Amino acid sequence: MLDNSARGRVWLAERDGRLVGCTAIALRPGRVGQLRWVLVEPSARGMGLGRRLVETAIAFSIEAGCDRLYLETTDGLPESQSLYENLGFAVVSSETQVLWEDERPLIRMEKRLA
Repeated sequence: MLDNSARGRVWLAERDGRLVGCTAIALRPGRVGQLRWVLVEPSARGMGLGRRLVETAIAFSIEAGCDRLYLETTDGLPESQSLYENLGFAVVSSETQVLWEDERPLIRMEKRLA
C-alpha cells in the first residue's frame, strides 16, 4: 500500500551528474521518524556515502523533533545492517513475511534520539 500521508524529506546524492544514492525520512505520528530507501549505486559503495546519507537523515530527524527512528530491512544486506548498528540502531523484531513474492525476515531496527 502506498503511504502518501507522511511528511518528511528525501536526499539524493549525485556524482558527475548521475544519481548514485538516496535516502528519506518519513515523519510518523508520535515524534517518530522512519528511515526509508537507503540506496547506494554499486559503483559508489565503500566511500562512506551510505553513512553520510543516514547521518544526514538522523540529524534532520533530531531537528524535526523525533524521539526515535525506525527502519525495516531484510536479510542478505549485511553491510547495511552493520552500518545501521554502527550508527546506533538495534534490532527490535524479526518476523517472516512475504516480501517480493518470497518469504523473508522483515527486520525492524530502532534508534533512540532523545
